[in-house]
Amino acid sequence: MKRTISSSLFFTRLMKNICKITLLFFIWSYSAGQNKRDLFIQDSILNVLNNLNVNENEYSKLKNNILKLELLSGYEPDIKYRFLNKSFEHGDILYFKKEMTILVEKFGFNVAYMTGKEKYYNSIMTGDLSKWFKKMFLKYHLKWLENNFEKQLDLRKLNELAMKDQLVNGFAAEISQIPRLDSIQKKETLKILSKYFYKNAVDLYNITQKNNNYPNGKSFALIQNSFGIIEIHNLQAKDNYNNYWELFYQYYKKAYLKEQITYIIFRNYDNFSYLHYGFQVFGLINIKDIPEYFKKNNNEIPVKDPDFMNKIKSQFRW
Repeated sequence: MKRTISSSLFFTRLMKNICKITLLFFIWSYSAGQNKRDLFIQDSILNVLNNLNVNENEYSKLKNNILKLELLSGYEPDIKYRFLNKSFEHGDILYFKKEMTILVEKFGFNVAYMTGKEKYYNSIMTGDLSKWFKKMFLKYHLKWLENNFEKQLDLRKLNELAMKDQLVNGFAAEISQIPRLDSIQKKETLKILSKYFYKNAVDLYNITQKNNNYPNGKSFALIQNSFGIIEIHNLQAKDNYNNYWELFYQYYKKAYLKEQITYIIFRNYDNFSYLHYGFQVFGLINIKDIPEYFKKNNNEIPVKDPDFMNKIKSQFRW
């Protein structure tokens, strides 16, 4: 018997275990449809950067690969920011200081947006590196402000999006567990949740539209608290799916062609297109890579418009 999952059950499971499901969508069929830059980032950088334990040889190779990427497509602030933890853990302090200084001066790294969970947090705030960091930060953060003063409010909003999302999502998850709620009431709760997800998307869109660029480390400033969950939740919510994509597609395309983002957002669009409608748009997913309980059947996933797909693949060098 074919195993299916209803939209309501899917959303309930998603709210119960959001981190697990989100990770799931990020690992589906990652080898399909990538250009050389995507492949290099995935295979030579992220596969190691995402590991909790990295030995000295792996660290050295990862560091060299990040440099290769920088030579290929320019400084990568988002990757360099994530790499700070690894460089600190491996005692590569001169490199750590150099990259931290660049991120503060050129990309707006801000103490106010730290979580306290960074591997280097105690060291730069009260420990061995605190004297150096305070002096450096006060000097170079001022330089960033001189050139980016008008970005401060938007940067704060971008850093707060994920927190706002999780507060609402957590509240909805608690509501969904009330035993006396019937299926109609739970469905209405999900509709309200989708509306709040879309409000966050509108905040993101207003900033995107104002700057005429999708905000990321290369185009705007370093966003220390990723808002990726906002994108996932709006694609996940069928009521939001099409409207969200209409708002952002042109900006995703522009950012991708400028090598500011990877192809992941397009792949996730296909993932949710399959869940909602049974077809894909960009041709980035394969039926064999989809977990069994998400499958509608075992047939290969049809493409909505092959001509559009082929045109995009040519433009994106997939």
